[in-house]
Amino acid sequence: MKKRLLWFWAGSGAIVLLLAGVPLTGRARVAPQPQASNFRNIQVLTMMTDREIQQTMQAWAEQFGVTCFECHVQGDFASDEMRRKQVARQMAEMVLSLDQTTFFQESGWSADCYMCHKGSFNTEMAP
Repeated sequence: MKKRLLWFWAGSGAIVLLLAGVPLTGRARVAPQPQASNFRNIQVLTMMTDREIQQTMQAWAEQFGVTCFECHVQGDFASDEMRRKQVARQMAEMVLSLDQTTFFQESGWSADCYMCHKGSFNTEMAP
């Protein structure tokens, strides 16, 4: 968080200076730690909050032009019954692993699903 100086007129000729974002008690603010997910059976996106997991899933659905139920059992998102969910996990692990390689770390680029899929969901790719 950037700290900003704020000046304002406090009446009777006094000018007050505040440091925005700095508590008056002198103690530094500690950023809250992300909470563990409340979702069941999260195996790959474990470093994300529930909101981030939902945003990631929505982005994947949009990128592939599919609904949630291409990979998830309707009514039981935690189920591993569908093979596509298992393959999606493996691919997510692969992308996360690629993103940690020297090539991606030094280039500033990020590995993503589009690199291979080019925006389409090809069922022939996933057995």
